Amino acid sequence: MSSIFGVFSKRGKLSPETFTEVILSHKIKGPDGWGVVADGRVEKHLEYEELEGLECEYLLGHTLLKIDEEEPQPIAFDETFLSFDGWLSTPFEKMDDIAGIEGEFSLWYFENNVLKLLRDSVGTKPLFYGVNKNFFAFSSLKEALHKIGMKNIASLKPGNLLNYKKGEIRIESCNPLPTPSFSLQVTPSFKQKLKEALLHSVEKRLMGVRKAGVLFSSGVDSTLIAHIARKFDLNLSLYCVGTESSEDIRYSKRFARELGLDVKQIILTEEEIIQYYEKLRGFLQDKGLMRIELAIPIFTCSEHAKEDGVRVLLSGQGAEELFVGYERYAQCWRKGGDLRRMLFEELQALHSKDLEWNEYVASLNHCQLRYPFLDKEVIQVATSIKPELNFEGGKKAVLREVAKEMGLPHEIAERPKRAVQYGSGIHKTILKALRNGKIK
Repeated sequence: MSSIFGVFSKRGKLSPETFTEVILSHKIKGPDGWGVVADGRVEKHLEYEELEGLECEYLLGHTLLKIDEEEPQPIAFDETFLSFDGWLSTPFEKMDDIAGIEGEFSLWYFENNVLKLLRDSVGTKPLFYGVNKNFFAFSSLKEALHKIGMKNIASLKPGNLLNYKKGEIRIESCNPLPTPSFSLQVTPSFKQKLKEALLHSVEKRLMGVRKAGVLFSSGVDSTLIAHIARKFDLNLSLYCVGTESSEDIRYSKRFARELGLDVKQIILTEEEIIQYYEKLRGFLQDKGLMRIELAIPIFTCSEHAKEDGVRVLLSGQGAEELFVGYERYAQCWRKGGDLRRMLFEELQALHSKDLEWNEYVASLNHCQLRYPFLDKEVIQVATSIKPELNFEGGKKAVLREVAKEMGLPHEIAERPKRAVQYGSGIHKTILKALRNGKIK
């Protein structure tokens, strides 16, 4: 997880103190180096000790989380500069059409004194911006904008392109999420397309990665990702978290063994869950029970991944929305509601509802989340069929059928799976602690 940022002064020059503060506020997401363009001057460093403040009218930058052999950004093309948070599958030499860039990213692009900001069509990587009487500024971290006095902060919508020039902001839709057709039947041709899309998606997310992990809850989503990922040449680790008696812990070792993989089981006591609850309540702006209990598995798994030198974690996020896994979808269908509209709206809202929070939690341990189910090609294929077909034979029936055809054992593919806060035992433990007054 790297970060990107930029500040344009509207009153004279940025002070050396502001220059330094802006860069250091992004170190949490990019501990391995930093780079900037400041009034046309480019600096790149692998050490923060080399950071010295300077006066400038504008500052555009990047802090580096080193996955493999990356160097600090920005990337320069003559008088054009680019930096991104996340990963890109589009080669740099083919970036003339910024709308055609693919990957999981937020980015800035600066040419001829025009700044462009862009997010991928799902919004996997956050990007915030704001304006006040002193600055126009943007950042991967909302907190960094607060530090320089920004109050009215907006999130750039997924697939949108923001243009900034001489104090003027123009936003346009550039790379929107494809509108689902929800019209086809499940055929051998469809299943083959879905298999190929999933394989390609995982492959892209592991390109150039030597060590990776999977957030492994032993459900069909994470198990299929692990099953596909093991086909590639890398050191793969699985991470599962839960209480000692939880169903996720109970199934994870057996399922991992059937895949020929090892799983690192992170078994939490009540005391440890309470400690993580209090810790994350201090970090997160949303201090609701559901937000924190969903954050605990990501935080603990990324914490152990950091200890293992793993910085890329694959997540099964998005499978519920694509393959109609939540109970509320079944209720909508049974009651004659507009299931198609519901699914598409929830997919569009995923960035603000879950992804921005997940990204922040993982960044606390210098890990980058990647989402094979949220690949544009996977989304296009999965949403091409009638969504109610996913109910035939149980929830996520289509994904389970395809998973078996891709080699997952029947027991693994068909295992009923509860949401991670329930399957891990974390929700139950927190509720008990609240009732007993151990959490206030």
